[in-house]
Amino acid sequence: MAAFVASASFSALLGFFFVSMTTYFVLRHWTALARRAEDVLPLHPRHTRALLDEFRVVGRTTLLGTVLTGIAQRFLATIGYLITGIPEAAFFGAATAMASLIPAVGTLLVWVPAGVYLILTHHIAMGIVELAWGALVVVGLSDYVIRPRLVGRGSSMPALFTFGALFGGVETFGLIGLLLGPLVMALAISTLRIYVAETKGRRTEGEARR
Repeated sequence: MAAFVASASFSALLGFFFVSMTTYFVLRHWTALARRAEDVLPLHPRHTRALLDEFRVVGRTTLLGTVLTGIAQRFLATIGYLITGIPEAAFFGAATAMASLIPAVGTLLVWVPAGVYLILTHHIAMGIVELAWGALVVVGLSDYVIRPRLVGRGSSMPALFTFGALFGGVETFGLIGLLLGPLVMALAISTLRIYVAETKGRRTEGEARR
């Protein structure tokens, strides 16, 4: 068990290191990379610029949305833990932020057991308050107000596709899919838009010639 935990931790740290280095390199040399991509890719330069712009916008908004939503959920959950008297509220707030990265269940893994614990220890009113706070504030406000605005801001990708890309990315790539999923979806949508624009342009030219 110890060997498995050590191996998994080392792999995670190594992956995080390479992702960080790659992100730093791309951000530092973005202009040069974009210019080189226009020369190398077998696309019209304006199409390449459109794809790269979409990548940049979706990547930035998705990363900010994921990180900032986790921070917001930690802050809101910690307030709930303090109100209801949960011990070590700061620790459970941090655990809530980490759990927010888990698809489907997410923060429920932390605040639901906390509410059930209060009810079982005869703090029924506080337990109900904790469960209601978690459902309405931690999940409702964060997932349905804060996250869509942060992830969807500045991106032309529909909100439904954004959520599908987030969950599909995690299912396919793991936690890194929170970033890769929307990027792949953005590439697909941008490619289809370019194809539609080119098709309409050719039809217009053909009709004009006739």
